Amino acid sequence: MDTGAGGPAGRCRHAATGRKTRELVLPGNVDAFYTAAIHSQVMGYVQEWRKDIGAEVHQGDVLAVINTPELDERIAGAQSELAKAKANLSLAKVTATRWDSLRASAAVSQQAADEKDSDQRAQAAQVDAAASNVDRLKALKGFANIVAPFDGVVTARNIDVGSLVKAGDNDGQPLFAVADIHQMRVYVPVPETYAAQMQDGMKATLELPEYPDRTFEATIATTSHAIDSKSRSLLVELLADNQDGLLAPGAFRADTFRPPA
Repeated sequence: MDTGAGGPAGRCRHAATGRKTRELVLPGNVDAFYTAAIHSQVMGYVQEWRKDIGAEVHQGDVLAVINTPELDERIAGAQSELAKAKANLSLAKVTATRWDSLRASAAVSQQAADEKDSDQRAQAAQVDAAASNVDRLKALKGFANIVAPFDGVVTARNIDVGSLVKAGDNDGQPLFAVADIHQMRVYVPVPETYAAQMQDGMKATLELPEYPDRTFEATIATTSHAIDSKSRSLLVELLADNQDGLLAPGAFRADTFRPPA
């Protein structure tokens, strides 16, 4: 996660202890409350995509549909195996019943009748296994619909109709990225000199260059509770309400902290 190193600096007025107020230059960034990189769990081709960048989505909304010919073939094969297993079980039941009747008249041995009963149980187990396989593949087919994991905004779409997607390719480029921006996480590295003053619940005012005449309120949610050995700074996380959607992930800003009276 980029915490501001390398980004443009913002001015931060920090109310230090004593009579003087010292100004600090603190680079930092704004991140979404949640961000999800969405990958496919099935292999196939993009049949259609329904949401583009900037689209507001709700949890469960379909973002894209994947055409899965290979998986469809596997489902058809599994269903055939299930039908075959059911037929074998039906025959085993008839045979076991007949041999049990013959055993009553002493026409067959007990061992032979027991073998037919055992075969019936084995065929029943085969039916259960085949049914479970069909259910598993059908559940996998459900992932052909790429859905939004939570309410938010689509921030990236990296597919188009006809694109090949692979199952579980989490190291590759995600199909979509969705961000929950109802509230934003704001990260700022605070110099070690002022680390002890950063307390949970402390208020801060955010200033963004794209909104020069407006400020945004934020509150310290937590800190890293550790000083970075390279930058000699404490990473502070603030939360800022974003009901109007003006704060955008990746934005740089300045933070004016207000210690409690």
